[in-house]
Amino acid sequence: MNITHTRFIVAPPDAQADGLFGWLSFIHSGSLRLGSVALRRSRSGKLDITFPVEIDRDGRPHAIFAPTDHESREAIRLAAIAAARAQGLDL
Repeated sequence: MNITHTRFIVAPPDAQADGLFGWLSFIHSGSLRLGSVALRRSRSGKLDITFPVEIDRDGRPHAIFAPTDHESREAIRLAAIAAARAQGLDL
């Protein structure tokens, strides 16, 4: 997976206190910009990512985009962690 041009927006301090560190945007394979990937700490303490969803009129979430396999998800997760650390976050 080719991830370039990462940008990380740091969440406000009150959101960080609840486990949300911020949002990652990046370019995939030089041709597709993806964004709003949230970096958060799970209840188990692991740094994890979540992808944007759209809520339908019945209140059900539907992924706008998501990785197709574990390796791709892990590559995005590691890119989010690196970008957050580059912004000075102590993860």
